[in-house]
Amino acid sequence: MMPMDVSAAVHTVTAGASVHRESFTLVDPVSGSRYGLASVAEVRRQGKQIYDRRLMDVEHLLTKLSSFSKADSNFFAYEGLLIDQVELHQFQYILENLYFPRPEGDLLGKRFELHVNAKGLAQPLFIVFDVPER
Repeated sequence: MMPMDVSAAVHTVTAGASVHRESFTLVDPVSGSRYGLASVAEVRRQGKQIYDRRLMDVEHLLTKLSSFSKADSNFFAYEGLLIDQVELHQFQYILENLYFPRPEGDLLGKRFELHVNAKGLAQPLFIVFDVPER
């Protein structure tokens, strides 16, 4: 599995955005491979959700989202209710650990794209990021 901390917020006046499991796709731009989210069962078998949540830099992220309100989400519930479809309205955000199947090959230093497509977005979002080498 490849865990990823993701925050998504709506800050413009819109009808909102409907975010669900199929909204997120990890893309390897070199090979063209595309990865949807891992299944909840796969992630539960791995048993690292609590550990991964502890590693999330929540304090840093929350300072950037202080004027927003958190919408309930729980895409990979390790306890409690699974909430994998969220309606985000103006000045709302989600903060999630997302899990993708591990891409082939070495990950360190590799560039990926996170594609986000949700009903209500004017156009899909494409976030390019590099996995740090250490």
